[in-house]
Amino acid sequence: MRFSSRVGSTKLNPIAKAEAEARSRGITLNTVNDSNPTKHGLAPVQVPGVYTAEPRGPLAVRKELARFLTQRNVKETMSNLAGDGEVVYESTETEPTSSASVDPDRLYLLSSTSEAYTWLFKLMCDPGDIVLGPKPGYPLIESIGGLENVDTIEYQLQFDGSWFIDIAWLRELLEGPKGEKVRAIVLINPNNPTGSYIKPDEHESLVALCREHEVAIIADEVFFDYSLEPFAGNRRLAGSRVL
Repeated sequence: MRFSSRVGSTKLNPIAKAEAEARSRGITLNTVNDSNPTKHGLAPVQVPGVYTAEPRGPLAVRKELARFLTQRNVKETMSNLAGDGEVVYESTETEPTSSASVDPDRLYLLSSTSEAYTWLFKLMCDPGDIVLGPKPGYPLIESIGGLENVDTIEYQLQFDGSWFIDIAWLRELLEGPKGEKVRAIVLINPNNPTGSYIKPDEHESLVALCREHEVAIIADEVFFDYSLEPFAGNRRLAGSRVL
């Protein structure tokens, strides 16, 4: 998986390079441009402690969220594989295992789903790259893509009594002339506005297809617990261990 060339520069500027070299020699440097009033006794008495800027979000909240997600991962663990090839899942009450554990340092707290899309489009895509989104689907994906200089292509959801994704169409697109520009696919689980979940066979096929073509999966599962279309084997894409 490659990331956008517009983020993540590892080259230090001269000041940062000099600072790093000084610290490597054990030299203690004083910060003269720290403007955090809570560190210098200038904060109002109502402020209980020193404010720490955490770009991922408050650690205490991320730890609580990690605990919740770990418990959910365990409950959604695959229990067995039926003889006809259908994957069957059941809830369990076992203790969390290392494979199901969520690391709070891999979680980021954002103000909205739309903000998450903008961050991920920046991270995954250079200008002119392509993101795939469902149709019917979340109406802002195309607009957000435009703001981030990213092209969007809609993949049509089909209906035969239940909504499903045309995996063959996606494979044809990824193997075609535009395939190399596709950097991510948005999977809304359950989809908005159809309320349809990613089914077990779609889940495994999509993960395998995206791995094959180095396409990131952006899984929007904000409304996962609001079931409009109950379906055997519903599970989250987050934390997927499908090989």
